[in-house]
This record gives sequence, C-alpha cells and structure tokens, in this order.
Amino acid sequence: MRRCAAVLALALAAAAPPLAAQSLTNLLDSGIRAYQNLDFPLAERVLERTAHEAAAADSTSLVQQARMYLGATEIYLKNPDSAFATFRRIVLADPRFEADQLVFPPQVTGVFDSARSATPAVALGVPADTVLTGASPALPIAVYPSTLHRVVLTVTDAAGAHPVVLLSGLVADSAVEQWTVPPPARGGGGGRYRIIAQSMDLNGDVLRSVSVPIRVAPNVPDTLALPAPPPDSLFLPEHAHDHLGVTSLAAGIGVGAALAALAPAMAPGGHLTPARFAVAGSVGLAGIIGFFTHKPGRTIPANVAANRAIRQAWVAHRDSVAALNASRRRGAGVVVRAGAAERHEGVAQ
Repeated sequence: MRRCAAVLALALAAAAPPLAAQSLTNLLDSGIRAYQNLDFPLAERVLERTAHEAAAADSTSLVQQARMYLGATEIYLKNPDSAFATFRRIVLADPRFEADQLVFPPQVTGVFDSARSATPAVALGVPADTVLTGASPALPIAVYPSTLHRVVLTVTDAAGAHPVVLLSGLVADSAVEQWTVPPPARGGGGGRYRIIAQSMDLNGDVLRSVSVPIRVAPNVPDTLALPAPPPDSLFLPEHAHDHLGVTSLAAGIGVGAALAALAPAMAPGGHLTPARFAVAGSVGLAGIIGFFTHKPGRTIPANVAANRAIRQAWVAHRDSVAALNASRRRGAGVVVRAGAAERHEGVAQ
C-alpha cells in the first residue's frame, strides 16, 4: 500500500508543471472571454492576475498576450495612460511584438503603435548554438528595432574591453551584421564575448541596452580510426618449406648408406666390386640433387604478388582515411554558443 502511494505521489509531482501551465492558459482564456463579453472590470482583474502569475512562471508568451488584452481593456475603461504604460512594457520586453489588427480594433492598435514609437528599444537575434567554418568564420547578428532610432551594435570581450563596432546609425527595420569570430587560442578552451545593442536618443545618450553573452570554442570534428594492418593469417607463404629439401637429402644419403652396408651382407665372403659402391653413390647423389631442387628459402612468385596486393590495398585505405581526417580538421571551424539576453535601462553594467 505504501509503495502504491509513493508511486502516485511521484506521478502527481511529475505532472505538476504541465498542470500549472494549463491553469495559466485557462486563466488567460477566462480573461479573454470576459473582454469579449464586454465585462471589462472582470477582464481587468483576471488579466492582471494572469500577467503577474505568468511572469512569475517565466512564461513570456502568456505574459505578452495577457498584457495586450489588458491594455485593450484599459482603453475601454477610459484609462489611456494605463493602456499606454502597459503597451510600453510589451515593447520593452519584445521590440518585435506587433498588435494583431485582425483581433484588435484601430482604437487599440493605434494606441499600441504610439507606445511603440515612443519606446526606442532593440532586440538581438543570435543563433543559440551554431558551427561556423571557413578561414574567417562569421557570425550573423540580427537587430530588430521597435521604431526608428539610433542603434549601436558592438562586440566586446567578457570584461567589456576591445569593442568591435558592427553598426552605428539610424535603424528603422531589421538588419543583419556579420562578426568575424576570432580563432580560439591554440590549446585553449575558447573565448567569451558579449554582444551589446544600445538604443540612443538624439543627444547620443544610452536609453537602454540588450546584451547576449557568447562563448567561442574550437569545433572537434568526428574522425575515423586508421585501419589496423592486415593480420598475418591473410598472407601466403612466400618461400618453400625447409622440410622438402631436407627430406630428400636425408632419404638419399640414408638409402645410399644402406646399400653400401648391405652389400657385404648380401654376399658374405664375396668380392666387393666397385659397381656395387657406384649404385650406393648414385642413390646418395640423387638425395643431394633433391635437396638443392627443393632448397629452403626458394621464392614463390605467385604468393609474393598476392601478399603485395594485400599490403597495397591496406596502405591505400589507410592513406584515404588519413586524408579524410585531415580534411575534416581543416574545415572544423568553431562552435558559437549564445546565452540568454539581458536587458538594462541605460548603460549595461
């Protein structure tokens, strides 16, 4: 029973985050329904609560939706200043946000556009995790201004030193700049940098800024292991075996000696003629000739050629793998990883 209870508790704990997100969505839907039903006091209360709880849950999308409907609600409640301030918060959180003209009427979108024009801000678009190759790898950095204003885009090291200015001037629409990434120090783990976009007023003072920390590291490519040399079992013997010649020599000498020894026994007391020893010598000589005919170490050309082909195939395979690995290392490039954007009012510290 205890085990079943523990399993149930774990299941409920695992389901908690989705349930929380679902409850926030339901809360937002309730506020939208109140807005659509023209019950603006109720919509205001529900949408304010939704925006607050979604911000605590770090649900940016729900926060922006709740604030957009909240600003529209405040317009209908005759609170234009509150609506203007709510819309400014939307723009500061995301300068790319636009009011949906199919959902909200012109009297709402007009106030939103006014708040957007009065709130110079910029968003950065940096690839979160990308591999750059080439002799001079370049990282694309996009800037998205909320309205026409002066934007200064720089890249510095982690300490804020050695700034590289990529853009400085009036920007009305999105723009993409390229930053040539410095190569990581040899043997090091890479470098840390910071991309900073500053929104400035007509006097050149920084109104607000957004920065993105990035880390540059060497890209370690996947390489193939070099093939092992072919095993000895694949090779054929390149020389004749020793036992063939030795067997012929031993047999010839042995038989010759036996013939010479048997001659007196076969004819005891008889006269040993030279012819009898000539026969024994001939047999022994045949053994010697057999020894040199099957001389140990004699090369076998067909086997030598077959073994040479095996070695050449292995060398060609090894060289092709080595060339492929070298090519991968040359084109490895760098890995760029971007962190979360940080927003600041005034100059970033």
